[in-house]
Amino acid sequence: MCLKMSATGVVEQQVKYFMLTGVPGVGKTTLIKKICDILSKNGVSQKGYYTEELRNASKRVGFDVVTLNGERGPLARIDTGSGRFKVGRYNVLIESFENLVLPIFNNLQQSSCPVLVIDEIGKMELFSKNFQKKVEEVFKSDQLILGTVPSASSDQLVRKIKTNPRTRVIEVTHSNRNDLAQTIASDILSVLNYPKEAMFVREK
Repeated sequence: MCLKMSATGVVEQQVKYFMLTGVPGVGKTTLIKKICDILSKNGVSQKGYYTEELRNASKRVGFDVVTLNGERGPLARIDTGSGRFKVGRYNVLIESFENLVLPIFNNLQQSSCPVLVIDEIGKMELFSKNFQKKVEEVFKSDQLILGTVPSASSDQLVRKIKTNPRTRVIEVTHSNRNDLAQTIASDILSVLNYPKEAMFVREK
């Protein structure tokens, strides 16, 4: 376990989990992509996934899961039926989600991947009990995690993540979202002991 000494001389656990939160549509996933781009330009690899809206013209018809190695699959679709897992108008496609996402958590230590990206740990994703188990396990590890969680959630796992002493919760707003990528990426590089003398590639 990584420890650090505070200014008061108290030994503290080092932040390892950088979790973005904010209202829906504020730009959390866009920010995740910007941070990942900066990390990649600095030679830091990542594994993980993000979610994005699926639109037909101007109408949102669902959500997709996109892995960082380019695989894509459906997370949810508008469905007028009475599916087992639903959030509002959307039928959540658990099997498709699990097929894409669960393998990401396998062999993280063996792959020596510095950063795990989890966007998002939300209501749709948490219908998967297998996903819940993987998330609980990884948030007990030394794996550096960049992820997103809902700003308002009664889910016990989300609350545990937010209150974990190794978690830094970052509130994304319309006023600060354009200024956070560089700061968060810099903090992640610092946790990874990135050499200060190396060139830092900035976001464009």
